[in-house]
Amino acid sequence: MEKKELDKARICDILRECREQRKKESRCDMRFERGVCECVCEPRGRNGLEGYQRGDKYLYKKKLSAEGREVNQVYVDGEYYETCGKGLFKRYFKVVEIV
Repeated sequence: MEKKELDKARICDILRECREQRKKESRCDMRFERGVCECVCEPRGRNGLEGYQRGDKYLYKKKLSAEGREVNQVYVDGEYYETCGKGLFKRYFKVVEIV
């Protein structure tokens, strides 16, 4: 799979859209969070995570699974994402900005 890196302008556009959507919502849904994270350690296929490069920034969405556990979707490109739990997310990524 060829890696499609999100450019800075596209990330800014997505963050702007998220902020506008949050302003329109009448209440804040505490079950999920969105933002930008940075890869701090390359998973290189471990734990089912691949395609992430140390130092690169990615969009992520944190939400509750159907079982009530916190899961993180980290987008390799605009549409494709890998899912990991709270512990793995902390091991491989750090949050840069929350929207």
